[in-house]
Amino acid sequence: MQTNGVPARYGIHPGAVVNVVTKSGTNSIHGDLFEFVRNGAFNARNYFAATQDSLRRNQYGGTIGGPVKKDKIFLSGGFQETAERTAPPQSTAFVPTQATLNGDFSTVDSATYQSSHKAVIVRNPTTGVPYPNNFISPSLFSTPITKLLPNIPVSGCGKKQVSW
Repeated sequence: MQTNGVPARYGIHPGAVVNVVTKSGTNSIHGDLFEFVRNGAFNARNYFAATQDSLRRNQYGGTIGGPVKKDKIFLSGGFQETAERTAPPQSTAFVPTQATLNGDFSTVDSATYQSSHKAVIVRNPTTGVPYPNNFISPSLFSTPITKLLPNIPVSGCGKKQVSW
């Protein structure tokens, strides 16, 4: 009996699913093998990634079943294994400083922090007018963002890299 977390194959409904097996096993040996492959040859490249990801994943296994005592006792079993191989992560994000979370982009968007060594000017997306001193008042932040900000990790220098 399955009472929660019912697989999608049983449809969309609350409650439980009852599976009844009236006859299990057969007098002949039977089984199957499977493999699921994930690698760069089959996957699309992440739109924001410079190159294809390096994840190589193989899930494989099989089942076998047959009689222990003819027409009376049957035995079946299965095996599955997952092998993953990957190079170091290719997605890098920069964790914001507390000043950035408060709307002050004057430091992180300065020429010192930019790889191009050119300061970035933060502009109002509606009007195109630059924000004074690259500061966006937190009162202009949307409500969902203000609820999300307390959950974002903070860096002291703005250059801490996290990968996933």
